[in-house]
Amino acid sequence: MTEAARIFAHREARLGLGGVLAELDTRWVNHPNQSANSAYKPVQLATAARCGLTIPPTVITNDPKAVRRLAKKCPDGIVHKSLGPNTVTTDGHIDVAFTHRLESADLEDLSAVELTATQVQGWVDKKYEARIIVIGDQMFTVLIHAGSAASRIDWRADYKNLSYEWVETPPKVAKCLSKYVAKLGLAYAAIDLAIDMNDRWVFLESNSAGQYYWLEAHTGAPITSALCDHLSDV
Repeated sequence: MTEAARIFAHREARLGLGGVLAELDTRWVNHPNQSANSAYKPVQLATAARCGLTIPPTVITNDPKAVRRLAKKCPDGIVHKSLGPNTVTTDGHIDVAFTHRLESADLEDLSAVELTATQVQGWVDKKYEARIIVIGDQMFTVLIHAGSAASRIDWRADYKNLSYEWVETPPKVAKCLSKYVAKLGLAYAAIDLAIDMNDRWVFLESNSAGQYYWLEAHTGAPITSALCDHLSDV
């Protein structure tokens, strides 16, 4: 097909086949409409806050002045995090944009901020992080301990220097997350939090299709079994 015809065919398939599937009265993990809505970081943060979770100071802007104002309010500094997938593919080469702590040199030249919506947040001085896998009414909380400077900023940057610990979900956090997934209509979510030096659990983001298997492999948490049980409980 020509490029124009391919684009047309893709749109028709998405609206036709996708529309038929979306209308099925069946168990979804997750329903595509809820999954798409929950992908928006502003929706995640606002919903988390309304459900009683702590969130970092956050600005989404294309105004460099707004970024500098946030930096002045955050004594521990600020970070830039992408609002969507953190990869860019050019000619077959994949570049990854990990969470980046903004230094003084970054704050001097923020011209790139003007190009598009940019998310910056207050840095959470953390002991460790946690990924909580929510499947229906079940939760599996795995602490992620960083063993290097790079993984302390973004654990995705240095997997080989991570260690893991499967723990009970704190009751207050579990209650808030149950409200969170219910409000967003999600049956499954991989939710990332940072635990600061005062033992506060700070919501960072969630992914309605977030990965979990490497956590199961390291800790033995029966996440796959729980997912199978949820899918088959019809």
